[in-house]
Amino acid sequence: MAEGDAGTNWEQHLDGVNLPRHLIDRLVIRHLLSEGYEEVAEAFAEESRIRVNRESRHLRERTQVRDAINTGNVDAAIGIVNEIDPDIFDRDQALHFKLQRQKLFEALRHGDMQGALDFAKNELAPRAEMQPELLDELEKALGLFAFPQPDQSPLGHLVRGEQRQKLASELNSVILASKGEVETSALPHLLKRLAWVEQLLKAGGAEFPPMTLESA
Repeated sequence: MAEGDAGTNWEQHLDGVNLPRHLIDRLVIRHLLSEGYEEVAEAFAEESRIRVNRESRHLRERTQVRDAINTGNVDAAIGIVNEIDPDIFDRDQALHFKLQRQKLFEALRHGDMQGALDFAKNELAPRAEMQPELLDELEKALGLFAFPQPDQSPLGHLVRGEQRQKLASELNSVILASKGEVETSALPHLLKRLAWVEQLLKAGGAEFPPMTLESA
């Protein structure tokens, strides 16, 4: 069967599936709240005419932490986390190191190569010496100094927005876990299951258009 025919048949099959829109909207809202995107969730809920259920006692704080990380204010994020749980970084020193390392990335984002180098030498290196398991993380950071334009290097993702988002999500998950709150978002699990089902279908020789952001 031609790829075009497979796509047409697949779309016709999907058209016959009745999935209520409000269920999809609720999945999206729960994911946004779980990740700490309070304002985005509220705006989406208002547009969808769905009432937001704030189950987490620390939603506002988690939102503030995410905003601080995404604007490069690492110290503010650390301060908020310490207010939520003063022992969180004692239990997870690797996470604390990643936050400190993010300060180096922020210095590089602003073109402060010397400041970043001094911070790596005076703050990060001593921590890594005491905890050898952190050496790999330090080496990745130091690799940026080999390039005159770190953001254009093979390690450039470390000084771009995606690194901030990755760190903010990791920190959000740790905060939830520290308070005994499980992540309530089912969306990531559904997407992983979708990818798994696609692999099974491909292995079985089924013909269908793969799911993409454009076709989702």
